[in-house]
Amino acid sequence: LELSERLVTFATLFYIGFFWIDYFLLSREFLTATVHLVFFLAVMKILTAKTNRDYLYTAVIAFLELLAAAILSINFNFFVLLALFLLSAMGALTSGEIRGRVQRTPATPRSGLKRFYPRLAVLSVSITAGIMVLTAGLFFVLPRTADAALSRLPVRRAYLPGFSDQVTLGEIGEIKTTSRVIMHVRIFRRELVAGLKWRGGALAEFDGKRWLNPNPQADSIPVENGHVELSPPGALRTGQHINYHVDLDAVDTDALFFAGAPERLDLRQLRVLRTDTGSYRLSQLPAPGFRYDAYSRLEEPPESAPPTDAATVMGLAARERYLQLPSLDPRIRELARTFAAHASTYLERARAVERHLRTEYGYTLELPQHEVSDPLAYFLFTRKKGYCEYFASAMTVMLRTLHIPARLATGFQSGIYNPLTELWVVRASDAHSWVEAWIPGYGWTTFDPTPPDPSPPGFALLARLGLYLDAGETFWREWVVSYDVNRQG
Repeated sequence: LELSERLVTFATLFYIGFFWIDYFLLSREFLTATVHLVFFLAVMKILTAKTNRDYLYTAVIAFLELLAAAILSINFNFFVLLALFLLSAMGALTSGEIRGRVQRTPATPRSGLKRFYPRLAVLSVSITAGIMVLTAGLFFVLPRTADAALSRLPVRRAYLPGFSDQVTLGEIGEIKTTSRVIMHVRIFRRELVAGLKWRGGALAEFDGKRWLNPNPQADSIPVENGHVELSPPGALRTGQHINYHVDLDAVDTDALFFAGAPERLDLRQLRVLRTDTGSYRLSQLPAPGFRYDAYSRLEEPPESAPPTDAATVMGLAARERYLQLPSLDPRIRELARTFAAHASTYLERARAVERHLRTEYGYTLELPQHEVSDPLAYFLFTRKKGYCEYFASAMTVMLRTLHIPARLATGFQSGIYNPLTELWVVRASDAHSWVEAWIPGYGWTTFDPTPPDPSPPGFALLARLGLYLDAGETFWREWVVSYDVNRQG
């Protein structure tokens, strides 16, 4: 395929104009837009190459693309592509040298070429392997500071609705269809994992379509020598202790994720923020590879835990906040009273609403085909199926109609255990919403009205392959991306 000079000139001028559109509107990053420009130049050079000098320019452009990939990517697939690039580069440069010599010398017999090509392949593989071994040795010997390198990387963060101060009903379900890894967690007592939830935030007010915290308040907690005590006065409760290590991927939230009630946190930060909804945040978005260690006390079911004096009274302002209701379809109040008709205590009423939602409604990730004016009433009386966000919203609102303070909690389910790395892999598809209700004598108590997902599990072979790929990513992250002077010592 040969392109005319006029067409090449027109395409080049067009892309120069498109570059600024890419920079300001599409990529919105100069480096990413420049990478796209370099790729365009590579394609044009390949289509118009005629001389050895043209092929040399193509090789230089390919090397620039490799450098850009090294800057933009910290994933394990970069290592695989790097090996393929080196192998291809050796073959391309060697064949280019052969082409040049052939043009300057008499033709070589075909029998000689048949013996030469296998030797060329062996030579390319050998040189590539030697380069990889040499650079790997230098990598583990030369001093480095991983934090400094990571802090300068351009970041493509995972979008996580549900951890800001405003969430439209249905947003959390949008990420449940993606499998991007959000975090890896090492739990040091695996027998405590069953039913764990990684809580990241909570929302207090509902306007019929959105959950929000209109006037968020937060207290700054200083971090001393890498440690911070999180338990506010009177927060201690019965339950088993659990300690775990969290390794966050690049996410677009400053929320910290905990199991149970966090009591202590070890991390490299100057301060941590405690919000008025019982959540914890950083003062800024975390860098890629951010990690922390946490110590929590797991919540015991109130049916088996003794009541505590510290959790008997809620302030008037807080009570009004967690009983706030928008204009509701009157059928919702009536349905809540029907569900709790035979319950006498606050705890029994909450359990009754939870049980009815779990057993009388279905689970689906499919969104309604059309926009509805009252999504909660549509879920409860028309569609009667949805995902966690609808179940948790319905229960929170119905508890408030029964004069039980409640709020919507957001986070993730426990994830999938990878025996190859002994880590729990938490993905965007594990996003979850549940309910926290204030029960006199017990304080904030967790309820989960969402029924199990009836969808059949995926292919076992693909799931196993995913665990192997995740193990490779983990090794790459631990021993390459995060490899620093501490590990060298």
